[in-house]
Amino acid sequence: MVLNDLGFVERRLYLFPEFFEDIAVERLLGDGITREQLNDDLLGRTLDAIAAYGPTELFNEIVAECLIGTEFGSQCIHVDTTNFSVTGNYEADFNTSEVQITYGYPKDGRWDLKRFVLGIAANQHGVPLFLQTFSGNESDKETLRTIIKALTENLKSSDKVYHVADSAFYSDENLRTLGTRTFWITLVPATIARAKEMSQAEVDLTPFSDPRYAYAEYSSTYAGIDQKWVLYHSSPMQERMEKTFDDKLKKDYEKAQTSWRKLGAREFACEPDARAAAERWVRDHPRYLLEHCEVVPVRRRAEGKRGRPKAGEVLKVAYTLSASIVINHEYIDQERKKWAGSSSHPMMPISRPTKCWPRTRVRERSNAGSGSSRINRSGSRRSI
Repeated sequence: MVLNDLGFVERRLYLFPEFFEDIAVERLLGDGITREQLNDDLLGRTLDAIAAYGPTELFNEIVAECLIGTEFGSQCIHVDTTNFSVTGNYEADFNTSEVQITYGYPKDGRWDLKRFVLGIAANQHGVPLFLQTFSGNESDKETLRTIIKALTENLKSSDKVYHVADSAFYSDENLRTLGTRTFWITLVPATIARAKEMSQAEVDLTPFSDPRYAYAEYSSTYAGIDQKWVLYHSSPMQERMEKTFDDKLKKDYEKAQTSWRKLGAREFACEPDARAAAERWVRDHPRYLLEHCEVVPVRRRAEGKRGRPKAGEVLKVAYTLSASIVINHEYIDQERKKWAGSSSHPMMPISRPTKCWPRTRVRERSNAGSGSSRINRSGSRRSI
């Protein structure tokens, strides 16, 4: 069927035997097998059997069997998920008993569309080892745990296998469920207090052989699992992050100027209202200060009257704001320091019930294969 699909994708099933007209069927498939036996009835029964057995299970078992005896093994498996949006109602009675096409977190930003989740695992050479669909509202924490459990059950390897996943994997429930015999590399979520403290602290880093990178190691225990935490610094990424921060400041300054101009054009009924509005603006824009801020009274004739006011005419008084915007350097310096600390040091925990990889290979493994983008995009200094 695979050979047929490669060359006759658009052919009807009853034409299936024609594919084997110029092929030595017995040499390819075995003695006694003829072209006439490879008909659409056989294909239909085979597809029914695959559906009953489970396409995902069959694919995973075939891959696991093919990898047995290969030289490269599966030392490092990258696990990730994505989701696909679909159009249409897909009511509950639609024939999708195992997977529910429903609303979930949209990675493409389309909150208005239903979706389904696709989980995949590939080794360090990009060879897919696992593929499974999930309901559209499944969380990454659950799907990643399901994939890794299935891999550990189906993939029998004499080599130690490390599973690489993003920070959604790192939860108390996942680590306790997988136990001490499953090895993994991931990112510590910034919500964990110790990781946040370590990423912002002053740390003595040990350089790699490549001077652009450096690291620091810590021992930690989380969810009852002994781990090695590696604080990882990348100078090129820090430069990119600082440039991004400066670009954001420039755009934010332009927005702040526009916001102040609009507030300056507004008229207030009394001076306290004008001062309160200025104070609210400063609270909402902590990166800036107001210099020479003044409340300016504006006198106008009653509505509908034009020209110069007559002697003794009572004028309507309103109040406007006038000030110059200056940068709050103290606040921005603190923000820059926080930005550099939290986003420039990835903190990556490595499970270590037994001996871990040599430290010189930590960066090589974090950059290898299909899962490296998640680690590298987060910044130049976080935790593994």
